[in-house]
Amino acid sequence: MLKKIKIFFLALIAGLICVGIAKDKIFDTPVNAFKKISHMNGRDDVNVFGTSKVLTYKMFYWSIIPMGELKFVTNASDQKVVFSAEARSQGSFIGNFISASARVESHFSKQDLLPFKYAEITDVNGKVKSREVFYDRTESLAVQGNKKIRIPKETYDPLGAFIRALSYALEVEQNVSTLFISSGDLYNLRARLLEQKGNINEVAIDIKRQNLSSSHGGSLHLWMASDTRIPLVFKSWTPVGYASVVLDKLEVQ
Repeated sequence: MLKKIKIFFLALIAGLICVGIAKDKIFDTPVNAFKKISHMNGRDDVNVFGTSKVLTYKMFYWSIIPMGELKFVTNASDQKVVFSAEARSQGSFIGNFISASARVESHFSKQDLLPFKYAEITDVNGKVKSREVFYDRTESLAVQGNKKIRIPKETYDPLGAFIRALSYALEVEQNVSTLFISSGDLYNLRARLLEQKGNINEVAIDIKRQNLSSSHGGSLHLWMASDTRIPLVFKSWTPVGYASVVLDKLEVQ
């Protein structure tokens, strides 16, 4: 009896792995995600910094376990652009055990396309924590409360660095690096165009602490629309397993 139970669970795990691989390779593809925004193809008014829009993504663990929803929101005005990214556990497997959300904001000046404010807000079962960082470009300072940190002139925040990387028009195998500060430490975000197929670019993103003596950092693969720079699919191997984020819908405001 015990042997039959073991065989059953092994078969179940093998089946789930096969389903996950099939979903990842057949359904959660950049091509399928691009179809959801193909009506925007060729529109000059849809771009990273100039268009107010809401991008909604589904997050998965091992391709089959729903981990919630991710929203990228862009609010553009004449003077500034506010980018926000918010992840919620609602409606996910984790949401059955814990109510959690995390939101980050990057406020860009349209004059120099550099962030002047960064905010983080987390909510775990109603316990909210937040912090704000302001950037003094005249004095080259990052200011959080009474704490001031000297930074290089073109330093971004974590979300701002990612947004900036999306805006570059890369050639295949070309690298661009963007410097950002997080929790008082400087990091380099390097984006490299691996391949371009039709209207879709495959980009490798590596994040390394500027202090090379530290191994802190991460990496992910990103597929995005080559003209509008809209991210379609994110995939990454994390310390706890394989994670993917797939575009669900786009709303232009």
